[in-house]
This record gives sequence, C-alpha cells and structure tokens, in this order.
Amino acid sequence: MKKLLLTAVLLLSNFVVANNEINISSQLQSVKVFLSGAEMIHTGKIKLQKGMNEIVIDNVADNFDINSLQFAAKGDATIISVSSRKNFLKAQEKSPQLLSLEDSLKSLKYESSRETNLKETLIGELELINANKDIGGT
Repeated sequence: MKKLLLTAVLLLSNFVVANNEINISSQLQSVKVFLSGAEMIHTGKIKLQKGMNEIVIDNVADNFDINSLQFAAKGDATIISVSSRKNFLKAQEKSPQLLSLEDSLKSLKYESSRETNLKETLIGELELINANKDIGGT
C-alpha cells in the first residue's frame, strides 16, 4: 500500500511540475532583411517561479529555421532546452496589410490572365490574316 501511495505521489508531482506552462506574448523589436532570409528580434518579460518552468512564446514567425533560434535570459535563470511547436488549432489571423496585399495579388493575377488571353487571341487573328493573304484571294 505504501509503494502504491508513493508511486501515485511521484506521478502526481511529475504531472504538476510538467504542467507549469507559462504563455508569453513576444513583441517584435527589430527586423533585418538579408538576401537569403531575415533576422527578427523579439522580446518579452516574465516572472518565473522557482523550479522548472515551461515557457510558451506566442506571436513568432511560423516558418523559421529551428537551428537559428537563440534565447537569452537575465538573472539566475538557466535555459535547459529550446524546442519549437506550432498550434494548428489556433486560427491564423491575417493583418489588414496582408489582406490588402492578397486582394491586390488576386486582382493583378486576373488582369495578367486577361492580357495573356487577349494577346493569344490577337496572335491567332494575325495568323489567320497571314494565312488568307498567302491563299491570294481576289
């Protein structure tokens, strides 16, 4: 009975420690754009409790190289590990600027398609006229 109780207490304590998840929303401080990518610097502040803390940082770019990820902490905190995960259940919010750009892109694709169709039609008409000219009708 004592072994069962001790096992239950140990499992419960591991569950409580593992559940010490803290969400923080990061703020974008600066961006440097390069030919092959970009450097984005995010900052955030959080008070940690004693012991193990799992910190989940929101508002970070979706498509980044996990090997380029860097973290720093001030004070006596020690970063043990860093990993990446994506929340597929959260709806992706699009900014008004992105919505405007997507709308402009859709409009420009439509115009480009229309111009291509017009060009192909005119080329076909020109070929027909040249073919009629070669027949040499009166």
